[in-house]
Amino acid sequence: MTSLATGIPAKSRGPFDGKFITFPMQASAEIQEGWPVIIGRPDAGADVAGHARVADTPATYANTHEFVGIAVETQTEGATASTLDGIKCRCDGATHEFVASGLTDEDTGKDAYLVDNRTIQTTPTLSGWRIGKIARVKSATRALVKLRAYNERKADAGIIDVATAASSNVTNTNSETDFDQQVSIPANFLEAEMVLDISGLVTVPTTNSTDTLVIKVYIAGTAFLTTAAIDVANSDQCSWQASVYVRTIGASGVLVASGVIYGPDAGNVSAGHGGGAVISSVDTTAAIVVKASATWSVASTSNICALQSLQVGYRRNKAG
Repeated sequence: MTSLATGIPAKSRGPFDGKFITFPMQASAEIQEGWPVIIGRPDAGADVAGHARVADTPATYANTHEFVGIAVETQTEGATASTLDGIKCRCDGATHEFVASGLTDEDTGKDAYLVDNRTIQTTPTLSGWRIGKIARVKSATRALVKLRAYNERKADAGIIDVATAASSNVTNTNSETDFDQQVSIPANFLEAEMVLDISGLVTVPTTNSTDTLVIKVYIAGTAFLTTAAIDVANSDQCSWQASVYVRTIGASGVLVASGVIYGPDAGNVSAGHGGGAVISSVDTTAAIVVKASATWSVASTSNICALQSLQVGYRRNKAG
């Protein structure tokens, strides 16, 4: 566990006006009074799911744990996870003070995202927990937050990342070459029945003779969209739109990808090439790369293409 600052005593943060809930603790967990508390999500595994620990190292735990409240006591668990009551927390409706930076009065009422055991920010983040709303800005570096347990960390839909800068040119080679602008889906981000939306654009400023170009789109190391080998002309383009359904998650998750890729030709006017794949044994507990590649038929300095954009978004299934 990372080195943590001493917890802010819960009793110093106003009346206990929220609900109290006591949670069993994870093995060897130490939770001090005033520390924010998280518990493992149902799919987090035995002795972790439903068990509490301090909300530290969000990059490790944000995708597998939920924020539940602020500890009102100090407890240390033994080598075995408890099955009985462990740490008492105050939850919905309670207020608690956190540190921040650059706050102004205009931040009052905004969502608060916990990024370590004492610090919040108002910028949405995938590496943290949305724990409530800022009830009062005390200073540029201090705010009271009205807590909300089990607050959804992710919105129902959004953008995971966008590679907005143009890639380096792929030129003077006839070997398949990955564009150096890629998108990484964070470890443990995917949820069962989530849908990913993937789009991108490749431009071809100059070409040589009747040389052909093939563009491929990959997720988790598998190409699921591939163009025909097309005799491209100067200023041609290639674009794609695809959906990836997350069938299952875990160390051997399954993704179902499908979509259409257009071009490369002038203005993407040619009929699209459909494609797809059922991709098995995808480790969703690790980062997953989305990328594209280019293959020229002939190595020539006149054959140039570059990835101009690559966007990966997500939609969550909230039906059940």
